[in-house]
Amino acid sequence: MTMTCDVGSTIGEGMDYIWYKDNSPVHNGKSYTIQDAETSHSGSYQCQTRPGEISDPVTLDVHFNSWLILQTPLYVYEGDDINIRCHHYPGHKGGRTIFFKDNEVLRDWGDDAEYNISKVTRTTAGTYRCRKKVNNSRSIQQYTDEVYMSVQVIFTTPTMKVIPGRVSLDDNMTLTCETRLHPSKKNTRLQFAFYKDGQTVREFGFSRNYKVYSVQMKDYGKYFCLISTSGNRIMKRSAENFIQAEGFIGHMGYTRLNIIRLILSGSVIITGALFVFYHIKWMKSMEEAAAPSTT
Repeated sequence: MTMTCDVGSTIGEGMDYIWYKDNSPVHNGKSYTIQDAETSHSGSYQCQTRPGEISDPVTLDVHFNSWLILQTPLYVYEGDDINIRCHHYPGHKGGRTIFFKDNEVLRDWGDDAEYNISKVTRTTAGTYRCRKKVNNSRSIQQYTDEVYMSVQVIFTTPTMKVIPGRVSLDDNMTLTCETRLHPSKKNTRLQFAFYKDGQTVREFGFSRNYKVYSVQMKDYGKYFCLISTSGNRIMKRSAENFIQAEGFIGHMGYTRLNIIRLILSGSVIITGALFVFYHIKWMKSMEEAAAPSTT
């Protein structure tokens, strides 16, 4: 087996590499190959570049007298195409194989000892198991191995930030689609698109910003952004952000308030006038009733 040191350094070519096993140096060079692996090769491995960048530790387990091993990639990321392999002990004949995920059959008995997974998503994570028929020189037996496979997120679910926080008429507004890349994928190029009320306002491009100059009524609405990797293998959407052009909304609010005040004032005036009218009418009728009659 071969391990290769790739720490994403920006130092350039010609750097030195050193490999450690259980914190002790074991090899110099970008790649480290182990011939005829034995159980003594099991351990925690790291590589380091000079002057100092160091990788995360990787655990290597070498099994002895294991008839079956389910082999999966060491690191699995969203968007990857991967193979998992139900590998039997060398020198013996392997037979048909079945694959499971979380106790459900992925692929029924077949002659292919590998199972392919295209365009990995976060739901790909889970416990995988394979069962295989192997001739162990005495008889044909079924052997099983399982492993939990996790999926690394290339970039986080985006959030959209609005600057300024309160948008008035004629302001210049900037929408920023923010995310974080996984450290080992920091060189991944992302593309950004912006939408308003479900319609595209800016197609995918490499700028994470979308600018609106001199905000007007038409710029009011619900915005969100999308982030995609190349080939749209991974695409994630932000939550919607309801943006109001506050100058326009405030002006309309004051207009409505003035109309309401005018209606209420008119109602009070009309009610008062009616009260005075009927009060005078009532007083006259009382005076007429009290006046002495002449015959």
